[in-house]
Amino acid sequence: MTVQKPIDAFILSLLAGIFILIGAAFHIIVGETLGWFFIPRFFIIGRSLFLFGLTGLICGILVLIGAFIIISKPANTKVGGIIVIAFSILSIFGAIGGFIIGMILGIIGGVLAIYWKPGIIYEVDTEIEEERRRFCPYCGRSIIFDAKACPYCGKRIET
Repeated sequence: MTVQKPIDAFILSLLAGIFILIGAAFHIIVGETLGWFFIPRFFIIGRSLFLFGLTGLICGILVLIGAFIIISKPANTKVGGIIVIAFSILSIFGAIGGFIIGMILGIIGGVLAIYWKPGIIYEVDTEIEEERRRFCPYCGRSIIFDAKACPYCGKRIET
């Protein structure tokens, strides 16, 4: 039995989480640089950027968790989609939404996850398929019943 999964929603949500984490890392690095290595008056700005970066880091991790909920448990795609959307939007306050790209990808991925439904899986009836085939008398491979020659050994087959 084939289990269908919302691959597109997962990929977009995963990319969103990665962009948000990159945005958060940028805030943390810039905040630490301004806060410790440059002029002391930038200390407050540096600390603020650092705290925004930590907020973005938490949002990015939660978006990644939502993405993995979407792919690992297809029955819970709605929950994963809601988590991805919520923390993608909140990431605007902590990581500039992953340079805005992460937020947009997260919203699209979350919406796709919420509206995802598994498709219909058609199973082939093997009995009908077996009736329409026969074996080559020369090489023994399964061939189409109406074949005039074996596609494997090339010998003509009389009907």
